[in-house]
Amino acid sequence: MKRTFALIFLLATCMHAQSLHKVGHYIKTHKELLLADGVVFASVSANAWTSVDCGRFYPYCVEGNSILGPHPPASHEWLGALGVGTAVNAWTHFVWHEAVKHPHSTPARHFIWAFDVGPTVVAAQHALHDSQGANFLSNERARCKQGIITGVCNLK
Repeated sequence: MKRTFALIFLLATCMHAQSLHKVGHYIKTHKELLLADGVVFASVSANAWTSVDCGRFYPYCVEGNSILGPHPPASHEWLGALGVGTAVNAWTHFVWHEAVKHPHSTPARHFIWAFDVGPTVVAAQHALHDSQGANFLSNERARCKQGIITGVCNLK
């Protein structure tokens, strides 16, 4: 079975050697766009990671996204984050490629950052809030174990 996959991969690579050249050319000519894609996916991934981490260890962590519900499974968190990242990046790719048609295309291409800043800042704020909430609950758990407080000691 492994040999079959290796053979298919080898044939696909040989058949698409020209495509690899196109990929290299795309990377060289679209550095700013690819950087913007990375920033968006990094921020939404950080948000998903901290939301999943907080929800897994502390049942009092509640998801603020009404579409996902208060305690979504990890797969829904990641699908939601990747969906938002994909939608934002698809829009920025559209704007980038439409800017080429504009007579002053170079300044217009920098406009993609206007679309990326909003979702990136919101996702980063949510990730920070989730991590602060998890740290607070962790400190409360430690205080319960030490007997300092007793009111909220039924933490998971």
